Amino acid sequence: QQAYERMYGQALEDIFAERALPGDRLRWAWASLSGRLENLPPFWTVYAMTLTETLGMTILALPIALAGIGPLAGVVLLVVFGLVNVLTVAFISEAVARNGSIRYGSGFIGRVVDDYLGRAGSLVLSVGIFVLCFLVLQAFYFGFSSALEGATRVPAGVWIALLFLVGIFFLRRESLDATVASALVVGAVNIVLIVVLSIVAFAHAKPANLLPVGLPFIGGRPFEPEILGLVFGVILSSYFGHLTVSSCARVVLERDPSARSLIWGTAAAQATAIFLYCFFVIGTNGAVAPGELSGASGTALDPLAARIGPIIYVLGAVFIVLGMGMGS
Repeated sequence: QQAYERMYGQALEDIFAERALPGDRLRWAWASLSGRLENLPPFWTVYAMTLTETLGMTILALPIALAGIGPLAGVVLLVVFGLVNVLTVAFISEAVARNGSIRYGSGFIGRVVDDYLGRAGSLVLSVGIFVLCFLVLQAFYFGFSSALEGATRVPAGVWIALLFLVGIFFLRRESLDATVASALVVGAVNIVLIVVLSIVAFAHAKPANLLPVGLPFIGGRPFEPEILGLVFGVILSSYFGHLTVSSCARVVLERDPSARSLIWGTAAAQATAIFLYCFFVIGTNGAVAPGELSGASGTALDPLAARIGPIIYVLGAVFIVLGMGMGS
């Protein structure tokens, strides 16, 4: 006590507060939650991180993309491509687990590709990811602004500018200041919102809306490359969560050197994504007529809200702010 008083010029008893402020209690509660989430068993850590990364904003475009070929045919494609991605993410997990840069260092997926395929392979990956992120960012701007314009009547250009400025703000900080816990919390909220949106849509679904089939060459229908491009592009984008594998590996391989948690956790997350995508597509396409969806732009929230009501905008706006904000 005497040493403290000599150093700081005040009594030791003065460091205690009579009553904790609400802000302090909130920070303590968040620290407690973060500690629990960041110390989940390895399998559940991988599962949660991969599912959070995979289940993104593309889900809101799936009903529109699949309306042209029919909801049931679209669900079949979702399952087929989903199973392919279950295999690919498991293969990537094993390759990452066998890589010394990840297991014993601080490398990312680019270093893994460089080790296996050389500089040329790493360059292809880097350029490909840059192009993909650039194009996806434009889609985020469009989807974010169109959905929030419908919910608030504020012009889309204002929302685009706001999201752009937020992105610039974080770039200037040079840190996202985000932890595994914050990502998992946002992911959990988004999953709950998607499930609720799907249930609300199912309550207004009509079986007749699910029956139309628009596959090429069936019933005299011509081949339309733009529809197939939209379908395959959106479906493949919706399962793109493979880049999180290296981040998961750096977190869990120290606790599970066998990598079983890494491989099975990423595969299970992709399998869960298959179910959630099919659930949302059947509910949304069942509630909205195929003609209304196939001619829509932006996200499926606008035609769904026109059919059901403003509750869709309330739930969807939260999902968009969290999902597209974090994604951008």
